[in-house]
Amino acid sequence: AVRFDASGHYCVTASSDRTLKLWNPFKSLLIQTYTGHGYQVLDVDISPDSKQLISAGVDTLAFLFDVPTATPVRRLGGATSGHTSRLHACRFLAPTNAPKNAPAVLVAT
Repeated sequence: AVRFDASGHYCVTASSDRTLKLWNPFKSLLIQTYTGHGYQVLDVDISPDSKQLISAGVDTLAFLFDVPTATPVRRLGGATSGHTSRLHACRFLAPTNAPKNAPAVLVAT
């Protein structure tokens, strides 16, 4: 999966190598690598403010990452406390009619 940030200047890729990678695609420049998944990562999304990433993987987990530090902020799910099968998709949803700085909602399926 590939997702661009709101500015269109950066993109994040999700891969079978269990990582997420932040790129400047116009310069072919790898900026950051995000790790945490135990199996391939099937989807990724970037928060509306570009400060966080959410990822979904075959390992039944969703990870919320802080973009600048590449730190997992939260690990969601897993067979013992959530989904028992792979997660195929994840999204940030901006609340309708919310103030500009309102937090986004996470969705994983």
